[in-house]
Amino acid sequence: TPENPPRGFSFFSSFGCPEACTFCCSPLVSNRRWKAMPGKQLAEEVAELQQRFKFDVLRFQDANFGVAEKRTKEFCETMVDLQVPIHWNGTIEIETIMRYSEQTLDLLEESKCHLLWLGAETSSAEMQERIKKHIKIEHIPQAIGELANRGIIPGTFWIIGYPGETRESMEATLKQAAAVKYAYPLAGSEVYPFRPIPGTEDFDAAVKLGFEPPTDFETWGDCFE
Repeated sequence: TPENPPRGFSFFSSFGCPEACTFCCSPLVSNRRWKAMPGKQLAEEVAELQQRFKFDVLRFQDANFGVAEKRTKEFCETMVDLQVPIHWNGTIEIETIMRYSEQTLDLLEESKCHLLWLGAETSSAEMQERIKKHIKIEHIPQAIGELANRGIIPGTFWIIGYPGETRESMEATLKQAAAVKYAYPLAGSEVYPFRPIPGTEDFDAAVKLGFEPPTDFETWGDCFE
């Protein structure tokens, strides 16, 4: 209610990401390493923090929360056992969802996961290889459906305008993003323009194609709005 809005809380439970995406700075920053708190310990710490701060919603700010299924399973099981009175959300990969067992996916719902952020990135198999995401195109709607059918909002992101991407490729991604939203109205399906991030393969590619990066702090800040 307006008089009693939900109280949110942010938490980092892991560092890094094992993915090699060419548009992301994580491969340079973390060298594709991923280090994380064990699932049971994480849930116990969340339960203690909730008792102290009385928050209603927890946002995991991890670059890639769901890397290890065993950890996710232990976290969800302990959250259920402790009856922590919150909803939670975080990030996960589409191929990770496809790899998870039905039992683990059910535990996500049981532990009150209400939203998972997914990077679909492109609807082209050729572009998936080019950006080193390696998502199988048919897995995108399948993974979104696995979450939506459990009442978990799939917050799906797409990118158009990668260096060298064709107009046809971009239009195909727009159509796929719309098709996902039509098939699963619960899902988010947001399309963003490509933004060159320093320290990424695609930043170097964009500069070679004529991109002139900002030279001052304020302009860097504006370019992401």
